[in-house]
Amino acid sequence: MNKAYRVVWNETQNCFMVVGENARAKGKPKSTRKAVAAAVSALFIAPATALAIDVSTALTTTQNYLTTDNVTVTNAGSIVVTASDTAANVAGPYTGTFTNNGTISAARSGYSASAYGVYIGGDLAGNLANTGTITAMATATGSRAYAYGVYISGDLSSTLT
Repeated sequence: MNKAYRVVWNETQNCFMVVGENARAKGKPKSTRKAVAAAVSALFIAPATALAIDVSTALTTTQNYLTTDNVTVTNAGSIVVTASDTAANVAGPYTGTFTNNGTISAARSGYSASAYGVYIGGDLAGNLANTGTITAMATATGSRAYAYGVYISGDLSSTLT
């Protein structure tokens, strides 16, 4: 009884298959191996590109940004939300530059309400500058209400201005 198995490329079905130890293997074409290797290495080598995002209009929904985005809320711009608990959200450690010259505001009400003007879901190693207005208001019908203008859930290794 054969108990040793190996994996070989099946050219007809275009996939790898488990076969007995005595099965003959031709191998996958060299061009496919090179293409797969190049694609995998590109995932690890490609630099993250930071986007420059200007908010110059009135936005009324939560704005989610990447950890490297450079965000500027201009004098004419605003992020004002009432149907969500967060106006500007960065889901991980932030290394970009966030500049507010306009208005960022979050208001939330409910049994247990939380409101965040700017929420950084990790360390802040980038820059956060504010010459505008950042507000948060939470109204609880139950026992808890939390309101944060700027909330950083990790370490602060840069300065806030």
